[in-house]
Amino acid sequence: MNLKETLLLSAAVGFFLIWMGELFNGIPLKASYIWAMGSIACLLYFQYAKNVRLKQEEERVATKRSTGGIEKKQISLKRKGRKA
Repeated sequence: MNLKETLLLSAAVGFFLIWMGELFNGIPLKASYIWAMGSIACLLYFQYAKNVRLKQEEERVATKRSTGGIEKKQISLKRKGRKA
């Protein structure tokens, strides 16, 4: 989890706690609705950012595997005296 994801998750928890505090203090739902929406928005953006990061990591690993295989093949061909 990187810094952006940590901050988003912390903000979501903070917005939720503020919303719950306002509800328990008797503030109407219409007045405190913005805190609930802020919490949900942070959670959704957290999921999006996490999925983007995971996809980039998978692509990086796949690229590393594919280029690593080509380099090994070229090295083995050079050892046998053939051109790659």
